[in-house]
Amino acid sequence: ARGLKVSQVYAESAPLSRELPEYLSREIQERLRVMAGVQSLPERLVTAFQPLYPDERQNEPEAGSGAEVKTDIEEDPAMRLTLVGRRRESVDCDYAVLPSTHVDPALDV
Repeated sequence: ARGLKVSQVYAESAPLSRELPEYLSREIQERLRVMAGVQSLPERLVTAFQPLYPDERQNEPEAGSGAEVKTDIEEDPAMRLTLVGRRRESVDCDYAVLPSTHVDPALDV
């Protein structure tokens, strides 16, 4: 069985930092890292994702994009995520879950 590498990308400085005090957000971030092996990629936004076809896999991003590609996947990745934060970068992965962010729930039901 193949191991799974999990990266969590979020715009805040720590997970759930909009909803929780800073110390709890940092504790969640540390527990995810230690207990589940989750790599945190804070203060970044996913701005694009594209499928990688067999002839595009493991290649550098488009010329002039200035993006750094990170991949730790043993087999060919299925897609490339483009992230923007302090610098532009790309992450190759097999799966991506893109939840809605910065959505305030309607509590007046």
